[in-house]
Amino acid sequence: MSKHCDEVAIRNYSENDLSEINKLYLVFQNLPFSYLRRERNFIEYYLLHPDVHADSIFVSVRDSQITGFVVVAITIEDDVKYGNLIEFQAIDPLSAEKLIQKVEEYCSKKDVDAIMVVPPPHLQQSIFLKQWVSFSPNTVIAKCVSPSILLKLLFSAHTKLKKRIKEESVIFLIDGVAYEVKSASDGVDVDTIQFTKVPKNKLVIGLSSRDLTKILFGRLNIVLAVITRRIKVSSVRRIGFVVKLLNELKIADALYVSLGDLV
Repeated sequence: MSKHCDEVAIRNYSENDLSEINKLYLVFQNLPFSYLRRERNFIEYYLLHPDVHADSIFVSVRDSQITGFVVVAITIEDDVKYGNLIEFQAIDPLSAEKLIQKVEEYCSKKDVDAIMVVPPPHLQQSIFLKQWVSFSPNTVIAKCVSPSILLKLLFSAHTKLKKRIKEESVIFLIDGVAYEVKSASDGVDVDTIQFTKVPKNKLVIGLSSRDLTKILFGRLNIVLAVITRRIKVSSVRRIGFVVKLLNELKIADALYVSLGDLV
């Protein structure tokens, strides 16, 4: 191992690190990709996540300065034990690599079956991540996303999508739960609603969360899915509109949203 690698050390987080970690996000917010704003209270909130423990939070340090930060939450779903990196950032690939190595070591000791991470775009091409199984830079969204948060992020970030809901709201019926996406004075609102039958004069698009994920990554033939009723549309006359809308949901550019923003 080179001397340069030895310059980056990994240790457990302490309360005295919080101010310096908060300063790191000023650097991250100037990077050219989507990132939800971090405040001190936000970071403190996720440090209190019920699946996060004192020994599962790590910082990378070089020359007495914190250069990265990772928070691991271990969960069990369907008898599979996951190590979820609900917050992961580093100012350079070297710091990120050392943090990931520490996470792998920690998760191995905890008998974790899979480590889930959404690497920020400036770290996605790093050598240490090329050996990981990856379907796309955003694949973890498929497991951890809250549909309402995801829909708000997508419609807020896309000018064409914003325009499409200015005249009328759209209801997405995802796995039996209805989310109404509508225009608001400050951007886009997404409300969870309940109804026993399809509301009149409302456009309702019914699909599964699995198919929504496939649409985001461009892996579903939308026209065929609509024709075969895999995706259900409340009005036949609106099929053309729906096909255009769903096509615009595809993630064309890397969109970084940490796991912490999606739970």
